[in-house]
Amino acid sequence: MTEASSSGRLSDTVPRAMLNAMRIIIRRPGPETIDMTPDGQFVAPKPTPIADRVFRYAVLAAAIAIGLSIAAVFAWFALMLVPVALGAAGVAWLAWRWRMWKAGRKS
Repeated sequence: MTEASSSGRLSDTVPRAMLNAMRIIIRRPGPETIDMTPDGQFVAPKPTPIADRVFRYAVLAAAIAIGLSIAAVFAWFALMLVPVALGAAGVAWLAWRWRMWKAGRKS
């Protein structure tokens, strides 16, 4: 060991760039604060302001409205395809009947 690393400090043995990379990877949470009164009772948290609650409900309502409108567009598109599918089934049935008639068979 070198004289600098004999003190046991990590910063003496590891290059500074490696320490900076480790600080990015290993994040320490901030100090936890417990809000208590001198007699040992917990302080109740402050109520959420009315504007914040109204905003949350407005965002929720907007998200639900967007979801319902997207579902309505998909339902409308599916209902628009029903006549197309019925028409294709009719054409297929007529083509099948035509081939049966040309073959001289009845079914």
